[in-house]
Amino acid sequence: MDYQDAICTLNTLQTNASALEQVKRERGHPQLQLQAMRGFLQRAGLKVEELDRLNIIHVTGTKGKGSTCAFTEQILRNYGLRTGFYSSPHLVQVRERIRINGQPIGKELFTKYFWQVYCRLEETKDAHGGSMPAYFRFLTILAFHVFLQEKVDLAVIEVGIGGAYDCTNIIRRPWVCGISSLGIDHTSILGDTIEKIAWQKGGIFKPGVPAFTVKQPDGPMKVLQERAEETGCSLSVCPDLEEYESEGSLRSCIIISGRVQQCLAETEWPGRNQTLKHGPVMYFLDGAHTTRSMQACVRWFNDVTPQHERNAGGSVVRVLLFNATGERDCAAMLKLLVPCHFDFAVFCPNITEAIATCNADQQNFNVSVENMLTRCLDNQQSWRVLNGQAEKPEAELLIGGGLPLVAERHSDTLVFPCILSALQWISQGRDSVLPDRETAIMSKYYDGVEFPFCDEFSKYEKLAKIGQGTFGEVFKAKHRQTGKKVALKKVLMENEKEGFPITALREIKILQLLKHENVVNLIEICRTKATQFNRYKGSIYLVFDFCEHDLAGLLSNANVKFTLAEIKKVMQMLLNGLYYIHRNKILHRDMKAANVLITRDGVLKLADFGLARAFSLAKNSQGNRYTNRVVTLWYRPPELLLGERDYGPPIDLWGGGCIMAEMWTRSPIMQGNTEQHQLTLISQLCGSITPEVWPGVDKKYELYQKMELPKGQKRKVKDRLKAYVKDPYALDLIDKLLVLDPAQRIDSDDALNHDFFWSDPMPSDLKNMLSTHNTSMFEYLAPPRRRGHMPQQPANQNRNPATTSQPEFDRVF
Repeated sequence: MDYQDAICTLNTLQTNASALEQVKRERGHPQLQLQAMRGFLQRAGLKVEELDRLNIIHVTGTKGKGSTCAFTEQILRNYGLRTGFYSSPHLVQVRERIRINGQPIGKELFTKYFWQVYCRLEETKDAHGGSMPAYFRFLTILAFHVFLQEKVDLAVIEVGIGGAYDCTNIIRRPWVCGISSLGIDHTSILGDTIEKIAWQKGGIFKPGVPAFTVKQPDGPMKVLQERAEETGCSLSVCPDLEEYESEGSLRSCIIISGRVQQCLAETEWPGRNQTLKHGPVMYFLDGAHTTRSMQACVRWFNDVTPQHERNAGGSVVRVLLFNATGERDCAAMLKLLVPCHFDFAVFCPNITEAIATCNADQQNFNVSVENMLTRCLDNQQSWRVLNGQAEKPEAELLIGGGLPLVAERHSDTLVFPCILSALQWISQGRDSVLPDRETAIMSKYYDGVEFPFCDEFSKYEKLAKIGQGTFGEVFKAKHRQTGKKVALKKVLMENEKEGFPITALREIKILQLLKHENVVNLIEICRTKATQFNRYKGSIYLVFDFCEHDLAGLLSNANVKFTLAEIKKVMQMLLNGLYYIHRNKILHRDMKAANVLITRDGVLKLADFGLARAFSLAKNSQGNRYTNRVVTLWYRPPELLLGERDYGPPIDLWGGGCIMAEMWTRSPIMQGNTEQHQLTLISQLCGSITPEVWPGVDKKYELYQKMELPKGQKRKVKDRLKAYVKDPYALDLIDKLLVLDPAQRIDSDDALNHDFFWSDPMPSDLKNMLSTHNTSMFEYLAPPRRRGHMPQQPANQNRNPATTSQPEFDRVF
């Protein structure tokens, strides 16, 4: 297990189902958060009493707490003390959060201590309801463990959010507590007034432990004084530094010893009033994320830029690159930036590179790419309105296309899918540190990719072309030395000037997270050499374990007969796969028989994650905004057909129900030609879509009133399918999977516990049945699967009914 394995495992705690359930339970009862943290600490083999030995300096605040911690640690280290420093978030790598003597702990050390803590928690989870700590809690426990093992003299601990109920506040006897400048932030957690926020911050005070604060406004200062009095600690107010916002001014205006001055001068805290010069490009970096800190950022920028512009000796173009995370008031911050007179404004999400797997440290599964990009487009709109431009921008999301010179651009606001793409456009090739576009596409992205990567594509021999779709070609191949059969998915790049197609990027990112016997396994990524014969654009191949069969192919072959026990096994494995990906907060979004693969040993694999995406729980009743143009039409659930954009796992379960029925009918059960037609077929099978069976459907969806939905239709799932499905338990499960209202649709967990799987005959292995079918269904059915005008339609749509003993099942009705 190496460093990347550790980081990938850590990332699963971002979407850990048990952790999220615990957060739900604790909401409204914040005192439970510290109780839970103590439990996790104990399970990790640590005692709260042991933390007393760390001589902790505990710091909170709204702005400046990270810098305060960094200065403090630097000074104490300069006096010969062995220091530990825990901060958040990280800029590049997770291990930046945990430092020994000012340096992020090494990868080997991080990996060693990570697995010590993780394995202890994993081994004890069954005895505690399967619970594992969420991402930040785990890292806090890990930091304590590292500092104890490394025997630091003292530890500087930065609070995550708030103070009173922050997981760092299990500390009983810190050496000293500090509070930096207070402001409005994280209001959904800490409260909507600065006084409420001050109460939360003052929660880190401990009896008899000296506490310090910078000068605060009267309201929050009174709250802090009351908290100190209640707690029984002294509270001292540091000198007023309000006028000295920048690091340089701070160093020069305080009369302190030369040794301390040297420490302050040597302190490195990137991203705070920082300038970087790369050739003719000058970067001004600041992590301001509140209105108050943005005001300071603007003052700093206006102070330092005139001299830099004079030194440039020519015309200067000012470009704003804006990237905000969380539920920030971006419009208010952008308003403060207007007086800076930028020539261009560029917006991008907090994604370093388009291929997220380049750096697992940068992955965030709690926020979807779609949501981040939507926020960027909203920020673009706000900027244009603030600058008196058209209310409706020419919303350009530059994933593909060239990078013309700035002078050739007519739009002064742009949105990019990642930071690298934005910087490449801004620098126009003038920043030698950034890779050129072709290098970035064909080399940089893949040098650090999480999966094994190789240039030796020649080690594979193509045997047959077994598939082709909109996004790539698939070949059966074998390893020339080992003979191992693999599937090579060639990513079509011909129309991708910017780089990798977004579907392939999504698939790689998702498959990095998912490791399960019922999910297809990505072995490595290969590329062919870039030569003059391919216009210096090598081909990219995703290398998968080979699966001999796809379910659609098997069902279209009259010689393949599934017994009831074998159908149970297929559906059990399919639901196991869905249960796993949903627990990891992933939606497949294209469940159909053609995307279900089966190995020669009878193991089912969910495949084709090109449309998959990580999902998150909606916050503050705002809802998510996912695209509803997903799922092949014949398997698309009614909520998507009606325009739903805030959806979840039920959309995959509907597809599972269609596939289950297809196990008997041998063909898709509802084959609509249009969305209107598909809704009609659904109504005829599942009953009319009305508020009586689906509460609120008439008010929630605008399309409900616009589309012609059949009236007076009774639910006939069991009646229509009983001619094919003889088992009553099977009919009942299909009926529950094909429920119109997604809120009432059965989930994968309950489906796996349905009587269908626990009645005779029990699910039986598929290996013996498949052993009589040696020819890969991909190869057997390859030609007819290429034809037809709808590339996403199921594989058997054009097959001759004469080739099967089953009735042609083009429509249920």
